[in-house]
Amino acid sequence: MININDLKLVEEEQQAPAHEEAGVSKSRSYKKLLMLLVVLAMIAGALAVFVRPVYETHVRAEIISEVISATRIKVERYAREHRSWPMSASEIKTPMPERAKGKISIEIDNGVIELVISDVPGKKVRFSPSVNDRGYIVWKCDHGGVSQDYLPAICARDN
Repeated sequence: MININDLKLVEEEQQAPAHEEAGVSKSRSYKKLLMLLVVLAMIAGALAVFVRPVYETHVRAEIISEVISATRIKVERYAREHRSWPMSASEIKTPMPERAKGKISIEIDNGVIELVISDVPGKKVRFSPSVNDRGYIVWKCDHGGVSQDYLPAICARDN
């Protein structure tokens, strides 16, 4: 005959391994989660390595376009008002955007705008104005070897 006290011991023995397995199972789940997080972090790091330079190039090109657009407008306005091209950048007082300071300098000689870009290979982009037969000011871009990635749209049309 089976004693009730013996049954309780049998139940406890059967349950004990189940609790131990649950602990092992939890431990394995945490390890899998940790491995997944490590893999995701590695993927994010690898993407950042490739995305950051592309973003920086885009921002630099945006700054160059902003500076050249503002400077061209000032040169055109000066030419209309004075019937001559400005001889220097100080004549047109082009404000330099805060994010361009230290990265780009502007030189103007007889209306020709030259951007000197400190951190771009090739470093100089020249924009030369002329008046077409209809009386409009047109601009020609000489990118001097600067990569197309950094140039404003006017240079893409000229080349």
